[in-house]
Order: sequence, then C-alpha cells, then structure tokens
Amino acid sequence: MSTTTSAKGASPSERDGSELCLRCGLCCNGALFSRVDLVQDELPFARAANLDIFKHCHRPAFRQPCAALQGQRCHIYEQRPTICRSYRCKLLTRYLSGRIEPEQAAFTVDETNAAIGAIVEKIGTPDSTQRVWRRIGAWAVSPEGLGSEAARQTNRVILTNVAALAALLYNHFVRGVPAALVMVAIAAVASLVRKTLD
Repeated sequence: MSTTTSAKGASPSERDGSELCLRCGLCCNGALFSRVDLVQDELPFARAANLDIFKHCHRPAFRQPCAALQGQRCHIYEQRPTICRSYRCKLLTRYLSGRIEPEQAAFTVDETNAAIGAIVEKIGTPDSTQRVWRRIGAWAVSPEGLGSEAARQTNRVILTNVAALAALLYNHFVRGVPAALVMVAIAAVASLVRKTLD
C-alpha cells in the first residue's frame, strides 16, 4: 500500500501505517521533535543520507527538520532509522487499531500540514531548514508589525493559528506537550499580546 486510498476498506490488521506516514511528515519536519536519536550502527547510513548529525547527551542524533524529508515524504523511508520505525504518534496508533478511518486520518494530517503552511506564510519565514516552532519564536520576538493596526490584526490571526496548530498537534500527534512547545507557545503569546496592546 503506498497511498491512503489503498487502505480504504482495509481492516485494521491489514494496515501497516506507511500510507499515512508518507502523507504526513510531521514527526520529520520539526513540528513534533527537535532531534531524533540514532543507534551507533546507523551513523554510516545517516552520514550517507546527509542527515544533520550531532551529539546529544553523548549519543548520536540528527536535527529536525530531517534532511531526508522531501515535501511531506521521507525519501529514505524503507531504510529509516530505528527510532523512526518504532515511533507511533496518537493518530497512527488510532489508525492502526481501527479507531479512525483512513479518510479521517488523512484529513487530520492534511489539516495540520495546512495549518503549518498558513502560519509560515503569514510570518514570512520560508527557511525550511528551521523547525516551525523556531520560526514562530523568532517571529514572535521580532519588532515587525509594531504600531500598524493592520499588522496587529495579522498578529491576532497568527496567534489564533498558532493556538489551533498546538491543539491539533496535542490532540492528534503528541503523547504529551513537549517542554519546548510550551515555552515557544508562551513566548509567542506574550509577544503577541505585547504587540497587540502597544
């Protein structure tokens, strides 16, 4: 199965999740994680795949967004690292157990990716080598938009979009709110409130 539509009508036991994962990319694009740990034996492959490798707590890891991500698809999916193979977000867990149908899972993935796209477009930071939360954080503390009523209205829309994205990620993908997500959200809210009230 290589597309979500091929999973239509498949019983949960026939689903392997690859069609949903290859449509999604959220665990690869930096929306959920800042890094992925590697097993020492995976280092040669990771280097060959041009992953951004560094040491984290004396262990090898690579930074997110993953260099192997093209659009929302992993181009090393069949050879992806161990932790990537074993990770199951909330949505994938529900999908594999049959608690959510393929169409609804695909809709949730598309809605979340669209939310990210809308935020990135509004904040004007197209640098896809940075995690979306880092881009939002940088925008939130930047001086852009101060003094302009139009910018204040845009800031309110962005704040609403950031809150909606955080809710989508929390409700459908992460098993808890990562500390970095909470810190960035708080910083973004504080900055936006400051900008709106100035």
